Amino acid sequence: LKDGQDVTEGLEKMVIPKGGLGDGHGGRTEYPAGTRVNLATLVQRLSQHGMAVEEALLGEDDVLDPDELAIVSARVAGFNQVIEDAAALDRRVHLVDVNGALEEMQARGRELRGVGEAEVVGTGMTGSRDEAGRDGIFSYDGVHPSDTGHAVLANLALDKIKEDLSDRPEFSSFRDLAPIDEKAVHAADPHKADQSVLVLDEVSLDQWSKAGRV
Repeated sequence: LKDGQDVTEGLEKMVIPKGGLGDGHGGRTEYPAGTRVNLATLVQRLSQHGMAVEEALLGEDDVLDPDELAIVSARVAGFNQVIEDAAALDRRVHLVDVNGALEEMQARGRELRGVGEAEVVGTGMTGSRDEAGRDGIFSYDGVHPSDTGHAVLANLALDKIKEDLSDRPEFSSFRDLAPIDEKAVHAADPHKADQSVLVLDEVSLDQWSKAGRV
């Protein structure tokens, strides 16, 4: 905290209260299992209320419950189907199924390419391990890929170019191009800093943005 108190252990062991602030959907007073909350929102609430929260910390606008998450997933699937259908209409369009690759990576992990010992990554954040012990490929905003993630996605695009266009002379430079060494990128990824410090303070996200810190 800004007064110098280290709350790392408390955060590691914290169980987010199920109780909701204000009027809940359908009159509910607790959020169902599987409800998700954005990390930035959680940090903001903890900075306002501290660690000693036992009953309610988050409002309905702060969370996505399983039904809402299902709606989001269905909408993503719908958009992806539109893209796939549009690509099928023109042979000049070559589709890289990033969503499918990420779903497979989330379920089974993905072994990084490159020189060195085998290393499997998942879809969490780079520098943190999931329950299977896998490092992730996303930055700490949970949206944008880390350096490791960009290397993985770039190789997926290169694979598609080689698969679909390797017989065309104008793409010969891609045909002979070696994949990015994902292990080397991962080893040097700044998101993997050994000592990350998160300071909880009562400061608005707008102020952080203006300070160039978001």
